[in-house]
Amino acid sequence: MRTNIFLILLLSCVAFEAKSRDLQIESNADSSQNTIASVARIAKQAIPASARGKPSGVAPLDSLGLMNAAVSGNVDNAIITKSPEDVVRTISDKFSDYLSLKDIGVALDNENSETDIVKINELWKKTPRQTVFIPNSYWPSINGNAIVPATPSGNFVVQGLGKVHLWPSYPVTDHGIGFPAPYFGDGVTSILYGANSSVSFNRVDAHDIGFNSGLPNTAFNYVADTSKEPGNPGAPGMLNISIHTVAEKHKHGMESGVNDIFDSLSFGSYGDDDVQDWHHMGVYGTDWTWSNIREVNQYVPFYFSTKRDGVYDQATYINEEDFATGGPENSKGAYDPTQYNRKMFWLAHGYGTMGFGTVDKAGHKTAHIAGAVTWKPSTSYHRYQEIIVADSTGQPYTFYALSKDYNVLSGLPDNARSGASMPHWVFANEATVADGGVIWTCVGKFTADLGEVFGISGDNSPQTGWVARIGTLMSEDTDYIYNAIFDMSKAAFDPSVTHVFARMQKDMFLDLTADGTQAGQNNRLFGYGDGVGLEYRLSSSVNGAREDTVPFAISDTGNTHISSLSIGNDSKKITDTRSIVFAENAEGGNPDHQMSLRASSSSAHLFADNMDLGKITTSVSVPKSSHAPCHAGEEAQDSKYFYKCVASNQWKRIAWDKENW
Repeated sequence: MRTNIFLILLLSCVAFEAKSRDLQIESNADSSQNTIASVARIAKQAIPASARGKPSGVAPLDSLGLMNAAVSGNVDNAIITKSPEDVVRTISDKFSDYLSLKDIGVALDNENSETDIVKINELWKKTPRQTVFIPNSYWPSINGNAIVPATPSGNFVVQGLGKVHLWPSYPVTDHGIGFPAPYFGDGVTSILYGANSSVSFNRVDAHDIGFNSGLPNTAFNYVADTSKEPGNPGAPGMLNISIHTVAEKHKHGMESGVNDIFDSLSFGSYGDDDVQDWHHMGVYGTDWTWSNIREVNQYVPFYFSTKRDGVYDQATYINEEDFATGGPENSKGAYDPTQYNRKMFWLAHGYGTMGFGTVDKAGHKTAHIAGAVTWKPSTSYHRYQEIIVADSTGQPYTFYALSKDYNVLSGLPDNARSGASMPHWVFANEATVADGGVIWTCVGKFTADLGEVFGISGDNSPQTGWVARIGTLMSEDTDYIYNAIFDMSKAAFDPSVTHVFARMQKDMFLDLTADGTQAGQNNRLFGYGDGVGLEYRLSSSVNGAREDTVPFAISDTGNTHISSLSIGNDSKKITDTRSIVFAENAEGGNPDHQMSLRASSSSAHLFADNMDLGKITTSVSVPKSSHAPCHAGEEAQDSKYFYKCVASNQWKRIAWDKENW
């Protein structure tokens, strides 16, 4: 490379001197073949000894014809080329590809900060371009604090080739993120600035410039402070990294947008966690927030194969998790899900960085509230911003802020400032507290609520004729289940609400059909039927010719319907002539006492410990004649007679004794 540069500069000088002397130099068609010796020979012949080394614009040469000092004079138009097929460019054109701040007189030496920042601001007003810092540059500063340049007229890129001292930064550390983001002005992208990392991409997009109006962004650290971003519907705003792959009709085989392979040999000790993919989002404010979104859009519908062709036409998996493992689980987790070592999906839910509470031995609570959510005097609070305040017992309560002039229609003002001294808090739901320009509203005792863990929604619209269905929400194939399908044995419930394990709508039943629905189609159902109540329902294929397809039901009024009944070890039914009630241990657990109700052909007797306590008769209305309709055993009475049905439709009567006892 040095040989080529020497050749370029030397030939330029030779051409300059030869023109004044009408000296013609015949060049080799392939200049790359010239050696240093041959070039020196040509130069020595072309330039007289009297002109060598003198300040006439000619490169000084030594006795061998080689340069021994820097070239002086303007060489902007010197030609840069290696071979005839190369594009011819001048030195000035080459050096204008990028601009170093030192090229415009910026010292970057920590001694000329005031003049340096003036020159940088002038550069920032010019046509957007890329500029660089040389290694160990000192950014302009005042009292050890780097100066932020003025907002540029367009998008600018600055690049540090080495460490840049005191680079200006955006104070994101105020929120505990832990690093200062390089901030060279609104919309300025910084690359390789050398701050504690070998490679870093940073862009600070501040309030006076919109992201989509400028450069694309690939960022490890990205700070957004702008109201210019597009929003919904469907317009991504501050999109840091975008990978978009499109398959066209000639594509065959597998397509993978991003394939991240992480092979951990796990040679570390306890606490040496191996994490392949970690999503962390710090939420501060009132935006709708998503941490991990997976969307699949099926553009063109295809009929799903019935396997008649031997293969599936199509299969779609939105989120497949394959976990290959071996070895038993933690033995403590056999019947205790909180002791499992392997967790396929684990949601760890808590109150994050809000703070925590402690209880001493006497049972006294103390709330340790994080600084970000404590009340502060003379502080601007955004609308609906929350704080946590503890009462005298240590119970934390949540309050949200609105300006006392807040208008719910306009959503303004956005902010209001608290008073100089702490207000008198009222710890009751919906209670309001005046505090400077802020009105605080209490929303009750502090809770970290998670409204829904698994939510499924869709575009089902049967009223318009567009129907979307889901075959099965959850299923299991062939794995043995050694504990339970659902284990809520350690679930803790809010004591202020009724504890509910599952909630179903009316006319929704549990299917107790053992073989599923493919053959039986919901043969045995248990649930709440509208208009009937809690019922056990059978299909006609199970119930056979019997008319009663609901053998058991309890209505909302308390009426119980039972088609057949057996208690204990007696298997007789109501329609049989044997015991219909057989209650063991009738007197509170004594196995020697039993009660039963038995029916004969004409009467029912009550037995206790196999002792006949007598018949159970039925009282009816007084018959009008001795042949009035009746069933044997029925009885009636009035002030004169006692009536007894001795046979079907045959009555006998006996007059009451008139003597007084």
